[in-house]
Amino acid sequence: MPRRAPEAGPRETAGRAVPPPTNGEVQRMARTVLDLPPGRRENLLWRLSSAATVNVHEPLEELLDTCALQAGLTYGDRAMPDSSGMFHLFAGGRSICLGSGTRSEWCEAQVRFGTGEAAVDVAQVPLEKRCARAAGRWPAPLTARDARASVRRQLIEALGSGCATCPDPWATKIDHDHFTGLVRGYLCTSCNTVVDLCPHLSGCRFSDYLGDPPARALAITYPGWRTELRSSRYAARRQRFVDLMESAGLPATPVVSG
Repeated sequence: MPRRAPEAGPRETAGRAVPPPTNGEVQRMARTVLDLPPGRRENLLWRLSSAATVNVHEPLEELLDTCALQAGLTYGDRAMPDSSGMFHLFAGGRSICLGSGTRSEWCEAQVRFGTGEAAVDVAQVPLEKRCARAAGRWPAPLTARDARASVRRQLIEALGSGCATCPDPWATKIDHDHFTGLVRGYLCTSCNTVVDLCPHLSGCRFSDYLGDPPARALAITYPGWRTELRSSRYAARRQRFVDLMESAGLPATPVVSG
């Protein structure tokens, strides 16, 4: 697990000010997993169960502070074509095809030979024209007819196409509660990876989001969530989760243990 990082203040990223990870409230951190509200602690333990060993009684500040780490990321603003017509994701003058925190100099070199116009609405870039290095960071196409595409269209219509917890204009992931299946919002890849690891009770954009999910009023259930959670790929992780819940003195949710 990542160790604590210095708190980040406002900074300029890709031409836009990125706010600090607080909304003005005093930032309060839960002492242990058990201090988190019901629902949040189960989802956090599910994320922690991907590791081989976790002590649920260890202070959270010793385990992680992903919220502070997220505050220093760079957010994209357009896609740029190279000479072959392939598009690469950019934030200001740097390519972020390898991720918000990593500069892709190879992609930048390719774009220097390009002559095409930038695409601001990157969701409209054809799949075959998207840089493969940025896989997972491109917005999913909305023209598909599958159930998840339908959910994405509902989220964008109601909440917009940007990430619900950071300034990233390209949300990519349908975030949901792993144990109720209810969709919570539309997030970028980076935020979706760490949102459930938030150790804060208040004063943090992730804790605010989890306390009042923007998609709650839509009452959307994530397609296939129960089947996915019970699939064979998660067998070992489910057992670790049950063990963590027992060590914390909590009953395991039936969808995992039943």
